Amino acid sequence: LSRSHPHCLACRQQFLATDRRAKLQNEAVYVLSHISKQLTRAIGDVNNPPVVFTYASGMTSVIRAKIDATPDGLLNFANDANVSYCYNSTGCNNPAVPYTIYFNSNISASPVPASEILARHVKFFSATQSGNCVTVNVVTCWDPAESSQACGSLDNPAFNMTNSLSMPSVSVQ
Repeated sequence: LSRSHPHCLACRQQFLATDRRAKLQNEAVYVLSHISKQLTRAIGDVNNPPVVFTYASGMTSVIRAKIDATPDGLLNFANDANVSYCYNSTGCNNPAVPYTIYFNSNISASPVPASEILARHVKFFSATQSGNCVTVNVVTCWDPAESSQACGSLDNPAFNMTNSLSMPSVSVQ
């Protein structure tokens, strides 16, 4: 088809939208698989919950977890790692950048390691816990600020993904 063909513009727009949706899907999958990998190693007890959530504006802003770094199934404050996921907050020792999810690998280390950016197109992020089950929902949007189009439109595609995971059940003597 030539450039002057009227369907070329529609084909190009459809291609861009499909490409953007694929990138958003990859970003959401990456965030959820990263969180799942860490939280399935979370450890705690009645007095020290394995995962703690902080909320702001109806969304999860920080997930902090104690990770069994020596996979022995025992809570060990000296050896186990404290990790965090932060969305639109300074909870990962970084300046708050809108629509970004950060991961910090060991917030109890000194000095605290630099945060890793996991995603830059996050419109919504939530996490809830029921018993040993954690459910995480991520909505990615090509332009999460919706500066020109609403999230979910052809030019500003969105992707919504939810994952539920089970943390280990550990009894402490």
